[in-house]
This record gives sequence, structure tokens and C-alpha cells, in this order.
Amino acid sequence: MDPTTDALSLLLRALKEHPRGMSVSDLAAAVGINRNTVSRYLDVLLVSGQAEMETYGKAKVFYLSQRVPIAAMLNFSSDLVLVLDRDRRIVQANDAVCSFAGRERDAIIGNSIETSPLAAFDHPLIRSRITDALGAARSPRNSGSCGTTRNSSSGSSSSPHRLQ
Repeated sequence: MDPTTDALSLLLRALKEHPRGMSVSDLAAAVGINRNTVSRYLDVLLVSGQAEMETYGKAKVFYLSQRVPIAAMLNFSSDLVLVLDRDRRIVQANDAVCSFAGRERDAIIGNSIETSPLAAFDHPLIRSRITDALGAARSPRNSGSCGTTRNSSSGSSSSPHRLQ
């Protein structure tokens, strides 16, 4: 295993054993790693959403995150859930979609809906509803940050609208 992965696992285990949180010094002592190195690893855990930090005076207390990643949230639904970008490329698909299509997630994500294993859903009515939803996301009344997310890997936007 990678030393970085080992260190992150040690930190996560220590945080799990101390649900009320731990300081950088406490974590360094618990896992036997230099305090500065622990601090850098904690930054990684914070950015990835696996840990959270509270500041009490000068002390920073770290604890396991209680948040659920969006990909996991999608998988809670038994409905078929796809997230498309403005070019109708599939950005995210839940487990129900993968099961329905009989394909791995990697074989679905990145394809346009027209060329994906879900091409049967490329119906003119569905296409017009998607276009309408994307048009509503671009309108001036919806031009704020709510309702549209940025896909950093492709620079495109995706809009979480439910088709009815």
C-alpha cells in the first residue's frame, strides 16, 4: 500500500475512535507521525470532505465528516438518476441506471445520452424536456448560483432538474 494512503487510513481510524475530535498534536501523537505531516494530511481529508474542522480559540479540532457525498446520495434512490451537462453528456449515473443498462458506471459516464447504452431514452419528447430544463437554468431569473453546478473536469455546467 502507498505510504500516503496508510497515513490517511491511520488518521481516519484515530478520528473514528475519538468522535469528539482531536487536535493536530493529539493526532500526531496517536499515529506516530510528525505534526507538520499530519497537518498536510488533514488538509487532504478536509478538501476531500472526509474530515471537518472546528476552531476553538487558537485550537483547531478535527473530526470525521458527517456529510454524505452526492454520488452516495444518488445511490439511495431506486429511481434511475442521470446527471447531464449542457451538451447532454452523462456526468453521473446512480447504481439503478448501471443495473438497468447492464453496464459499469465507467462505460456510461462521459457518453452523450444519444451514444450511451441508454440511447432508448433519446426520444424527442425527453430531449425537448431536457432542453427546456437547461434553458430555464440559463434564464436571467435563475442566473444565480442556485440550481447549477460546475463540472471542474470538463468546464461544463450541469443542471439538476427533474423531468416530469
